[in-house]
Amino acid sequence: MSTSLELGLVSENLKKEIGKCINVKGFIRNIKGEYDIEHYNNGASMFEWMLRYEKLHKISDIIENVNAYKLLSGIWNIPLLIDHKSNIAFIFMKENNLTRKRKEINNSKKINVTSVPKVRPPHYAQRLCDINKWISKQLFLCLGEIRTPFQVLQEVCPGIQEHEVPKDLRIVIVTFNSQGDDISKLSAGFYDNKLHQIYVEDWSEYIDTSSFDPLNNDSSRELIDQINNKAIELETSKDELTEFIDDNINDEEDEEQKSI
Repeated sequence: MSTSLELGLVSENLKKEIGKCINVKGFIRNIKGEYDIEHYNNGASMFEWMLRYEKLHKISDIIENVNAYKLLSGIWNIPLLIDHKSNIAFIFMKENNLTRKRKEINNSKKINVTSVPKVRPPHYAQRLCDINKWISKQLFLCLGEIRTPFQVLQEVCPGIQEHEVPKDLRIVIVTFNSQGDDISKLSAGFYDNKLHQIYVEDWSEYIDTSSFDPLNNDSSRELIDQINNKAIELETSKDELTEFIDDNINDEEDEEQKSI
């Protein structure tokens, strides 16, 4: 195995913390038990990702030599973790979402040239995995310009500084399968900028199976109340609701003066 694909330098503590952050067991079930969230579509997944992102953003406070940053992608501040011990940056997706994005990329190549295709910007995971192009060049024939990790990152993370980005940085996508509140599989892997798999490891042993009860936390309860009340007021308007959620999360983080 090429040393460029080694995940062995990633500490056990970091793998365990990632497993804890991905776990939201009991969160949605408890909310459904106490709150009326049937007034809008897909509300549970919003709460689910809100909690995961909140936990992942704070992982740099727990693990030494790990910095957390926010990527700009739609309504969400996507967490990116740079582990300076392994020189690996981590992003996070559900495995079925990664599979769907890969199919979209493949299908876009089959569009009839006489038609006018709908132009969509590349998914943020695609753009970030351009950093791994030099891995592909080592393993396969890869032509074209190879940009530095900093050049790639600054496009989706404007606040990042060049000295914060290792020159030999690689991108790893952490993916997981879930059924309800339960996580059944956790993986970490290198992908190219077409999201083709280069090398993947099974991290399922790091899944945290303990239950999480955010309703004991006053700030979580208050935010859930605000989102739920706004959902009822907006009468299933998903676009307005997601904007409201994003604004409230950002305001809360500004008040705490987080520097990520």
